[in-house]
Amino acid sequence: MKNSVFVITVFCWLMMTEYQLVFSQSTVGLLTYNDQPAENYLLFSPTGSRSTYLIDQCGYKLHEWNTSYFPGQIAYLLPDGNLLRTGRLGGNFNTGGIGGRVELLNWEGGVLWSHDFATSQYHQHHVVLSMPNGNILVLLYVLKSPDEALQAGFRPELIPAAGIWSEQIIEIRLKGTNDFDLIWEWNMWDHLIQDFDSTKDNYGVIRDHPELMDVNYRDDGAPNPSDWLHFNSLDYHPVLDQIMFSSRHHSEVYIIDHSTTSAESSAHSGGIYGRGGDLLYRFGNPAAYGFDDPDLRWFYGQHDAHWVTKNGFTDDIIVFNNGITRPGTAFSNIMAWKPPYDEVGGYKLTNGLFGYTEISREFTASPPESFFSPRLSGVQLLQNGHLLICEGNGGRFFETDLNNYIIWEYITPINNFGIIPQGVAPTGNDVFKCITYSPDYEGFSGRNLSVSANPLVPSAASDQCNMISSFDEHNQNFSGSFISHKVLNRFLEISVYGAEQFEWSLIDVSGRPVIKGKEDIGHKIIDLSGLHAGVYFLSVSCPAIHKIYTTLVLIL
Repeated sequence: MKNSVFVITVFCWLMMTEYQLVFSQSTVGLLTYNDQPAENYLLFSPTGSRSTYLIDQCGYKLHEWNTSYFPGQIAYLLPDGNLLRTGRLGGNFNTGGIGGRVELLNWEGGVLWSHDFATSQYHQHHVVLSMPNGNILVLLYVLKSPDEALQAGFRPELIPAAGIWSEQIIEIRLKGTNDFDLIWEWNMWDHLIQDFDSTKDNYGVIRDHPELMDVNYRDDGAPNPSDWLHFNSLDYHPVLDQIMFSSRHHSEVYIIDHSTTSAESSAHSGGIYGRGGDLLYRFGNPAAYGFDDPDLRWFYGQHDAHWVTKNGFTDDIIVFNNGITRPGTAFSNIMAWKPPYDEVGGYKLTNGLFGYTEISREFTASPPESFFSPRLSGVQLLQNGHLLICEGNGGRFFETDLNNYIIWEYITPINNFGIIPQGVAPTGNDVFKCITYSPDYEGFSGRNLSVSANPLVPSAASDQCNMISSFDEHNQNFSGSFISHKVLNRFLEISVYGAEQFEWSLIDVSGRPVIKGKEDIGHKIIDLSGLHAGVYFLSVSCPAIHKIYTTLVLIL
């Protein structure tokens, strides 16, 4: 009778779970999960929230940093477990991506260091970046007056009364709790060219100088005439000692030399590449330097340009190509490519153009217009070759496998009103970028990562994911020794630590052992392909430990 009751209970539980997965109308939280996603934790800061969240892939909260500021826009978890975060401050620079405050928080959310880069003359925006030496790169808008813009050769009709916002990158070393030392700086204003006013020193032929920025190039994606360039990303390559950044309004990715002194960075020579602070490489929209051929264009308002970090730094670059000004139907896509390096880490020109040697990865949805985020957004190439994509508008995260199938999908349930209830269409839940970290990331060492009792918002997929995670990987401790098991691709792996001999059996819901064995080496991998999908009991007995380990195993 007991067996019959148990069989009915398990059957009803499985049927209820299946019913939820098929018929529930989940609008937020975890929507899709199977047994292939990479095991990672996700860090993200919703644009409408003052908190930064760390969740597992079932949607359960692992940690939360409560702050006093909305994001401006990025947050990173550093190897020491501290959070580097930007906060949004008001000021004279009013545009998307504005920040202003840079702060370093400990694990508990206490502010270790902060500084406001927000005056009438400059303002931090979009991103900051921690370098391997512990210094911080900060991206700043810098105001140039109408007179300065005229002197630089801007066409008068392109100069608003409020002036022009140029771009600056500074490297700082943190000092005290709110001060810093300026280590290095680079200014876009030092590397300009124009073919409008021959009386100015920077007059020249645009095509002949791809290392310089044409002050009079404009694209349809620049609605604010002051916000001429709108840089939106930063990355650093420690081997090449180069910095990468991206212009949304010019639809280009750029690389400069970081090995220069600050004086050399303002010139056209110096540094290990001999080019000073001039552009070493640019890619995405050759019209910005005189090659106005639509067939040569790749990007339309892209975000998150960075070097791929799979298995350490490599030569590939990847971007989230938003596609906002794309001719015809707007859609977003992902692209990774290998630039044409020369023998010393510089970049080759072909017929006056910077190009690529290989397109190493692409993702385009089917149909293409089903994937579109006009603003924000990011992408990360994971160690298993999958892509983790943040569709920023709408706060949608999803992972694609090597065949570009979506195998994991999550929609941020947080906006400026709090948690979006399940079943309600999400609004105001944008995310600038999400970042994944493996569970063994050094920043988690010694930290409490206890999973909360519930996901940020319940969903049928979260319930299923949690069930699979609980059943398919489990550890049980016995006074310094422990037994573990996990199920992957229909193979059951049993490991016994602290003892070698053990016996095991897999029992179906009727109480009948379906397979069993005895081992002498403390480890066993069992092929489950001959078993029907369902729920089983795993029983492991170890004479040396004097315990019997029993748990449920779900075979899908």
